[in-house]
Amino acid sequence: MVLPICFLSPRTTVSLISFFCLTGFLSVPGLAKQQSESDFFESRIRPVLVEHCYECHNSSNQAEAELAVDWRQGIRTETEHGTSVVPGDSGESLLLKVIKHEVEGLEMPEGGVKLEPSVIADFEKWINEGAFDPRNEPPSPEELENATSWDATLEARKKWWSFQPISNPEVLNPGVPNSNDWSDHPVDRFVYAQAKANQLAVSPPAEDSVLTRRITFALTGLPPSPEQLSSVTSGELTIEALVDQCLDSDQYGERFARHWMDLVRYADSHGSEGDPSIPNAYQYRDYLIRAFNQDVPYRDLIREHIAGDLLPKPRLNDELGINESAIGPAHWRLCFHGFAPTDALDEKVRFTDDQINVFGKAFLGLTISCARCHDHKFDAISQADYYALFGVLGSTRPAMRDVAIDSLRLNTKSKLAETKEKIKSGLVVAWQEQVNQLRQQFRGQDKALKNAAKEASTPTHVLFLWNQMQRHEGEQKGWQANWGKLKRQWLKQKTDRDKERRDASHYWDLANADDLDKWFGEGFDFFQSRGPGQMKIASAGPGVVSSIYPGGVFSGLLSDRLPGVLGSPRFTVDEKMTAWVRCVGGGQATARYVVQNYPRSGTVYPINELKNKNWHWQRFNLDYWQGDQVHLELATAKDAPLQVRNSDRSWLGVRDIVVRKTATGSPVDYSMEQWESILGSDQAISPKSLADLGDRLCDEYELAIQAWAADEMSDSQALLLDALLRDGMLPNTSRELPSVRGLVSQYREIEKELNPPVRVPGVQEADSFDQALMERGDHRRLKEPVPRRFLEAIDSTPYQTELSGRMQLADDLFRIDNPLTSRVIVNRIWLYLFGNGLVVTPDNFGRLGAKPTHPELLDFLANRMIEQEWSIKKMVRFLVLSKTWQQSSEVSPESARVDPENRWITHYNAKRLDAESIRDAMMATTGQLDSKMYGPSFSPNSSSKRRAVYVRSQRNNLDKFLAVFDSPVPFATTGKRNATNVPAQSLTMMNSPFVLGLAKDWANSTKTEFPQASNQEKIEWMFQKGLGRPAKPQELKMLMDYLESTRNLAENNQRRVDELLKRREQFTASLNSIIEPVRKQLLEAAGAKKVASDSSSVLYRWDFSKGVKDLLSGSQLNLKSGAKIEDGALVLNGQSFALSEPIAERIKEKTLEAWVQLDGLGQKGGGVVTLQDLDGNQFDSIVLAELSDRQWLAGSNNHRRTLPFDGPREESGSVEPVHLAITFAADGTIVGYRNGVPYGHPIKKSGAAVFDANRSRIAIGIRHGNQTSQGRMLRGKVFDVRLHKRALSEDEIAASFAGQPVVSQADAIAQLTEEDKDQVSLLKKSIEQTSTELQGLKETTPSLEPLARVAHAIFNLKEFIYVR
Repeated sequence: MVLPICFLSPRTTVSLISFFCLTGFLSVPGLAKQQSESDFFESRIRPVLVEHCYECHNSSNQAEAELAVDWRQGIRTETEHGTSVVPGDSGESLLLKVIKHEVEGLEMPEGGVKLEPSVIADFEKWINEGAFDPRNEPPSPEELENATSWDATLEARKKWWSFQPISNPEVLNPGVPNSNDWSDHPVDRFVYAQAKANQLAVSPPAEDSVLTRRITFALTGLPPSPEQLSSVTSGELTIEALVDQCLDSDQYGERFARHWMDLVRYADSHGSEGDPSIPNAYQYRDYLIRAFNQDVPYRDLIREHIAGDLLPKPRLNDELGINESAIGPAHWRLCFHGFAPTDALDEKVRFTDDQINVFGKAFLGLTISCARCHDHKFDAISQADYYALFGVLGSTRPAMRDVAIDSLRLNTKSKLAETKEKIKSGLVVAWQEQVNQLRQQFRGQDKALKNAAKEASTPTHVLFLWNQMQRHEGEQKGWQANWGKLKRQWLKQKTDRDKERRDASHYWDLANADDLDKWFGEGFDFFQSRGPGQMKIASAGPGVVSSIYPGGVFSGLLSDRLPGVLGSPRFTVDEKMTAWVRCVGGGQATARYVVQNYPRSGTVYPINELKNKNWHWQRFNLDYWQGDQVHLELATAKDAPLQVRNSDRSWLGVRDIVVRKTATGSPVDYSMEQWESILGSDQAISPKSLADLGDRLCDEYELAIQAWAADEMSDSQALLLDALLRDGMLPNTSRELPSVRGLVSQYREIEKELNPPVRVPGVQEADSFDQALMERGDHRRLKEPVPRRFLEAIDSTPYQTELSGRMQLADDLFRIDNPLTSRVIVNRIWLYLFGNGLVVTPDNFGRLGAKPTHPELLDFLANRMIEQEWSIKKMVRFLVLSKTWQQSSEVSPESARVDPENRWITHYNAKRLDAESIRDAMMATTGQLDSKMYGPSFSPNSSSKRRAVYVRSQRNNLDKFLAVFDSPVPFATTGKRNATNVPAQSLTMMNSPFVLGLAKDWANSTKTEFPQASNQEKIEWMFQKGLGRPAKPQELKMLMDYLESTRNLAENNQRRVDELLKRREQFTASLNSIIEPVRKQLLEAAGAKKVASDSSSVLYRWDFSKGVKDLLSGSQLNLKSGAKIEDGALVLNGQSFALSEPIAERIKEKTLEAWVQLDGLGQKGGGVVTLQDLDGNQFDSIVLAELSDRQWLAGSNNHRRTLPFDGPREESGSVEPVHLAITFAADGTIVGYRNGVPYGHPIKKSGAAVFDANRSRIAIGIRHGNQTSQGRMLRGKVFDVRLHKRALSEDEIAASFAGQPVVSQADAIAQLTEEDKDQVSLLKKSIEQTSTELQGLKETTPSLEPLARVAHAIFNLKEFIYVR
């Protein structure tokens, strides 16, 4: 049967028509026209309809608006809004109107970007030429499914420009006479050709002074030095040489690291409630700075970011002794973490989604996380792609990694091991001698031994058997019965233990290498099974051996300064289950269960500190987490993924783990294990008497020592030998062991030579798995697992690895058929230098992003990046030396009209400096910039003079100055910052104490540097330094006029102030002459009122001359980190502090009071006395110099209640005690006092904080918190601290300071005659009016002296914060 051509599939139809045309069968004009129309429909129309329209407008299962566009009759249907396609009349065709977005509310494609102009033009042509459509019938459901399948959609979407292979465009000649005279630079050729095509002229070169400033800000984030400016403008230094100078500077790395930190949403804390710090996050920032300065190839940098901890040949830094590559994965851990989620898997999905989002945007320019719930709506990214990457990242665990180079420790560890063996040999000899003495003591029924045996009632005591048998001495029947009882007791314990192991849901014996292989861990000399008999040398003190261990896995066997982390395989909590870990530990080591990799602590995420140095079972009830996946984790103090402890020496050991039904109770008590060799031997003859038993015990002791010497111990022997040590039966001090005394000292000295750990947040490989696809993103509706792999648009081959797949993922980013990685990075570099990318959406190269303005140039740069070995510095240099980058920022009228967004780059984009550069520029200009590099971040909102790249990025407390100038909030990739222009920015530059202080510093340093210069000369120099060019005559005149007007205003105001102060003194003296005699009489009278320090208002008081107990309740103050009582004072060393027990009362209104003497006036941010909640998150505190040097402040959480008192700078607090008090009224008013008088002025920012009963405590010596923290600690002596339950009055504060009775002014006035009362009222009114006028003058008088006002004015010039 021969089918008409119209009955064949479209693809077959096209193929046959093509065949007929080629063979001449269809050479007739009509058929040729039909062939052309068919080709046009199949190549230009049908694919667009399939990709964008078939899903919602089809004839099989969905025809929204009663329109089906999948066949000819359906697409020509008349709807309520009009006929979709009217052949021959595009103007009447609804389809064309909706794809042009001309019908409000019907813009198509729905929810997507408008189709390309060329596509719309194709539809318009198609309709006007008759809308040829070979689709005579609706497709069958199968045909529709095939046409709209993901495979078909993927192939169509892969045609998007960013997925196309990188082309190798020819460097164009612009085609103008003498074009090479303008530039033969490839960038200029491409740009010039595009400008010419759009009939636009390029701008002339920028002036040298402008270009100098542009270069230094672009490459270092700092203004040029006067020497750089003069060298360039005089011709001594070429522009090219200046570029090289900047690229070689340390500041280049700081600049580009800050760019990169935006991409990975760098933060020093995790956010949410509590906002816990990410320990050592700054190490990652410092790694970036070093990497950019060393010009680490971008390919290597990204490989380190993805899997730097797995690289077979990592990049080592011998100078610092660290593995640089292993720091790269820290960016995975910079994510946000919620607080104590009740749905842990939901939290895991959220933070893994965060990681995928950053990975996709930062490295590939793709919004991969949009495919979490469904295939991507617009791009070639499937939902399976998303879960393939989820599996890669989900197969890792949050971790704290030690990046110190272990090979640098090998020599020291070798010496430690050698010395340890020598100590062991000496101990064997000494202990064998001691056993011989014990044998004699047993035989002689030594009295001391017998007394010790009486106390040995626990099975783990080395004299337990003697204790159990001595009462039956001489009773043959009773002796044999009791011995049999002990044997049965041991046997039952062993039998029950063996059954328990068989019946457990999960059991791991970590002395068994096969079991340990299923676990995950790290730590030098840690992650391997250890046989019985491992010895730990005491790190300090008179003792020699800390412990001798049975088989298991241990940290700290050579040094407890080295890290150790141990994690179990994942397992599902199928029912009510409890996990039991048999362990030992100290030095604040921790154990916990981890649900779905959640690293924080919380109500249902307990963390247990290991404090027991004896073997014990650590219990973890998992009932709450039925259905979830968990793993167990043990870590030394500073090596937990997040919740670290502040202990440099920490250790732990684990024998075995059992997970069993909660209802089965505790694990079997196998406390008699150490007696296995005596009680468990069927062949051994039972002892007949205590003397016989003593010999048997000594035989076992001797055998244990011999087995230890030969490294052939059993677990029971190790436990027995350890018990001998623990119970004092063997010598174990340097005094008792002179033969090893020198070796122990030598060991401890060698141990000090060990390179300390360098800890960095990161991830750890664990049990890998393929993540099941979540239906519509719902983690409770799991479908089939998706193999771990790369994006299927590039390669859908699953990764063949037992690890996570991060190494393969890193390789896939740089495979030759992946066009995204190189395009994305060169576009970012272009954006950093030009202000806009060639693709203006740097984080989205998909359909919702923009197309490149210069696609050939983009591909040229991508190729060049690869050819130049992925060097970022070379690319930066290449672009900066182009004439395109060096153009003037002047805009021609024609460019402003035709190309207002400067898409064709016909001039340089003048742009505002980023937030960090504004801050750094002010400090550099004033000479205040601290160039110290690296190290821990400084606190936000502080007056630190270090570069802004080092400010702590605390998610819940971001630096306000940086935030107001659009520094990004670190919650997602920010490839291009906002550049807003809002009033808050001007207000900040005008009123910020930080800015005002810098202006003052600049004026002072200018006067010091040029003492003989006139004011005009000083202003000229400051203008040149601040703006990089000389002041114009009119600009200079304006600044000189401003200086004079400021001076005149200040002088006039000062004269008036002097007059008013004198008058107020006179009024005050008159007032006192009336009141004070009466007050004196009242004081002398018998009815004087109580002193302010009376216990009527005091809740708590610590007088440190009397110890650390509260004088009212007797509760003890807990001294931390070296705090001590000395000479009647609490001595604080800048690391130490003290905490009270929880306070039983609810507190709102209050007074904090203290007597303190400082150890130096240069301290910043330390707290004298604080009332805080138990976690230290909400607090009120007396603080020194947190905002301004030497000024006292009412500190509070996130400065919610904090404003400057504007009191005088502290001058004498380091040479004599000062009395400080701050009152907190119920309405939020806060008043400060120093030495009994008001300090500055009262403040009120918000309502008073409420501290609930039993949920707050007093802290002394720390601004807030429960552990030592940089920038919060105080150095000095505190003599007396009081917490009052109300806000004391000014008179009460004065009396408390003076220690005198209180007679208030009101009390005295009440005793006056009516005439005197009237006089007092008039005087008080006059004083009030005078004070009001003084306050008004203070507000209108310039706060800075005249030259500082000029400096401040220069800061506020637009040109100062812009680069052109």
